[in-house]
Amino acid sequence: MMVQLAETVDELETLVVGSKSTTPNSSLLDKDNVESDIFAVVVTGSDSTFCSGVDLSVDSFLSQEAGACFSSLMQNTLMRLAKLPLISVAAVEGFAIGGGAEMAVSCDHIVMSDEAAIRFSQAQMGVVPGWGGGFRLTQRVGPKHSLDILCSAKRFSANDALKIGLIDSISKKGESEAFAFDLLSNRYFSTAQSSEVLRGMKNVVLNSSTQNWDDIIAREGNEFKKLW
Repeated sequence: MMVQLAETVDELETLVVGSKSTTPNSSLLDKDNVESDIFAVVVTGSDSTFCSGVDLSVDSFLSQEAGACFSSLMQNTLMRLAKLPLISVAAVEGFAIGGGAEMAVSCDHIVMSDEAAIRFSQAQMGVVPGWGGGFRLTQRVGPKHSLDILCSAKRFSANDALKIGLIDSISKKGESEAFAFDLLSNRYFSTAQSSEVLRGMKNVVLNSSTQNWDDIIAREGNEFKKLW
């Protein structure tokens, strides 16, 4: 999953920045709907689950070296996803747990189905967030809520998550992806003159908010590596 996501971000960078290879080929991209003139990306899961993070039943993930490696990979991947000049929406069905919660908060907007749940479970695992999710969570909900969410490893329903600003919208079960596309169409594209304008707006926001991201997230990753 982690490598596939990184490759997909590579291809999105190609489409909107033109800095890498020229032909989208990732299995995670919907090739029938990929166009060069895009303004948004919707991140979804599979098999009724958004993402449950690292599979701890895989022994090769348990070494300190492996932890450092996948932490660095996902920090880089989610940083590049967040810095794309595209409006990003996480469409959460089922569970977004651990790294899955970190992936969700790397998006601009989070839609959760009414039967889904989100949980920063890292404290129960004896680590801190390692993909930049602690920083992004604090940006979303503020230091007080963020500390409570991280230290308690509490599981949040969609309604509870919405109350504290952890997520932005709730859909019916099985409809989060459709809700995300409707949101993008009705809230953003209906008022903008073009996809180029929307990408420009995203860049304006990024330019005003990302000055220290790399350093902050690198320090978070160092704390994760100490504990893994």
